[in-house]
Amino acid sequence: MRALLAPLASLAFLAFAGAAAADPVTIAPVAFSEDFETQLIEDFGEREGPVLKSYIERALTSALRNAGADVGAPGGVTVEVTLLEAAVTKPTMEQLSRQLSLDYSGSVSVGGAELVGVLRAPDGRILAEVNHRRFAWSLADTSLGGSWGDARRSIRLFAAKVARAYRSQLSSAELVPA
Repeated sequence: MRALLAPLASLAFLAFAGAAAADPVTIAPVAFSEDFETQLIEDFGEREGPVLKSYIERALTSALRNAGADVGAPGGVTVEVTLLEAAVTKPTMEQLSRQLSLDYSGSVSVGGAELVGVLRAPDGRILAEVNHRRFAWSLADTSLGGSWGDARRSIRLFAAKVARAYRSQLSSAELVPA
């Protein structure tokens, strides 16, 4: 029994040590471009703004944690994200209420999103910039996971790019103040 517990204890220690060594990352509040903010209010509905911000924050948190970051801890790197453009795959509630000819099940379009992110060092230096744009190419390429199906796919891919940029900066030791 003791022979089995010793390796398990070692594995638990290594897992804890890895978690304790995670570098702090703060995700700044997500911003929208002026053009998208206008489109959000006039077309998609204001209630969609918090939905998109939540998708972005959750995707970034997950990707950065998988890259070894301690997301939400004070200090360290700050990730600033701006959603430049997004298009729905299925109509939003606001669109359905304004355009009676739309049908949530039958109305499908190519959606996606364009985002830009900046990773900043604690001293304000820009460590990396990440640009990502992905829209479905055709209806056959569309992700039918709700109104923002294609946009969520784009957001997940963007978050993975941000995490890779973070890991790259971390491994190049640029995060350590000189």
